[in-house]
Amino acid sequence: MKIKSILFCLISLFLTQLAMAESCYLLIEKTGKFKRTTIFEITSTLLAQFVEPVEEFPAGGVNKQDCLYKLSVLEDSNSLSIAISGRYVAGLGQADQIGISGLQQSILRALWGADAEIQSEMCVAYQSLLDKECEESMIAVSDEPTQSSSTPEFWFAEYEEDDTTIYLKFTENNTIDVCINEKGEYYFETLAIKNQKVEWDQEEYQIEYENDILLLKGEDDLDFEFKESVPEICQFFLTQKSSAAIDYDLLEGTWYVEFEDEDAALYIVFNQDGEAEICELKTGKVVDQLSGVAKNDSFIWGDDQPVPMMLSSDYLFIKGEDYVDTLVKTDTTPEACQE
Repeated sequence: MKIKSILFCLISLFLTQLAMAESCYLLIEKTGKFKRTTIFEITSTLLAQFVEPVEEFPAGGVNKQDCLYKLSVLEDSNSLSIAISGRYVAGLGQADQIGISGLQQSILRALWGADAEIQSEMCVAYQSLLDKECEESMIAVSDEPTQSSSTPEFWFAEYEEDDTTIYLKFTENNTIDVCINEKGEYYFETLAIKNQKVEWDQEEYQIEYENDILLLKGEDDLDFEFKESVPEICQFFLTQKSSAAIDYDLLEGTWYVEFEDEDAALYIVFNQDGEAEICELKTGKVVDQLSGVAKNDSFIWGDDQPVPMMLSSDYLFIKGEDYVDTLVKTDTTPEACQE
């Protein structure tokens, strides 16, 4: 019985030490001008997202078998950088920015080389802080004979109680294009990313990425999952590409859209060759008339550069740099536009 008891104690001790060996800690050796708690919160969050979770370094020290990450903030009047080392990371990251954003940027840059597979995830979640790295990564991928990128193109969230689906796409311009389908009606927005945050419907959200889930953290968190495809209308808005060539027979006729906030309207009359006469009204009076043409899934307004255009069975979409006009077909044209 004594032998069994001894063996049991030895096995329990071994398992306890093994479990303890799985713990990882973060030792902050130099803090620069930052608070130690601030450095730990930012670093532990990023390590948990892209490497592995860490705990705060205990006052009593750690065991030799424990996993340990060491970090130092190197700061002077002209530069901010961090050095970090551990079992999966050994790197130096230098920031272009200052303050908290600079600290976050330097840590991300230090983690960038830890694993090539996490770089696409980092670009999704922190593109505004890793603009140089992400741009170079995209160029490298585009130069390969067969493009293979694990960066999801679309994200979506579905709210059955509101009969609403939201689709997102990150752009190269530090923005997020948003397509919302609410009870069959489509709405479009573009959100600017600043310091890894976006403002949406008068609320501020922090952009994070965890376990293949895109998180917009705010007063009410929003979770988005990866989506390989989106509805045709959203695809056009998010990619500026139409899934089918323009049907000129369907296009022929009068299309219009009203802008209630401005008491204005736009009418476009197409012939069977895609040539168009455009009439802009405000308070019922003509403010501009010009010609246009639909060609190769694009629309040209007067002397302007071509803009993407898509025709569905019910709508005509024309997307400019900062607008999306959604036109519907009508059998009538205002008399003012016919003069």
